[in-house]
Amino acid sequence: RGGVDFKKCWYPGQESVTRAQYRGQIKRRMVRGRIEAQTDAARGVDVYSDDLPGQASGTVVDSVTTPGGRELLAVVPISAGEHQAAVRVAPGGPALEILALPDPR
Repeated sequence: RGGVDFKKCWYPGQESVTRAQYRGQIKRRMVRGRIEAQTDAARGVDVYSDDLPGQASGTVVDSVTTPGGRELLAVVPISAGEHQAAVRVAPGGPALEILALPDPR
């Protein structure tokens, strides 16, 4: 009709502008971690950040057993790293020891 809907609570174009602003932001990142060898940290297992108690906040991408335990790659919220919140494979379980990612050079 006239292009303006006063019940919608958006001005024309606001929704498009808002989506464009937030679409390109990175919200998660890859971390490398180590945990006890007996912990179930298979590919696809959810990980939990103490920032969001009881709510899955990431996923194990891959894991391998090493002499020092089990090393894994997981995708977690950037906020977990910024707030230095513990990342766990199970709610209330042992925290991952966050390791540096290898230098790609």
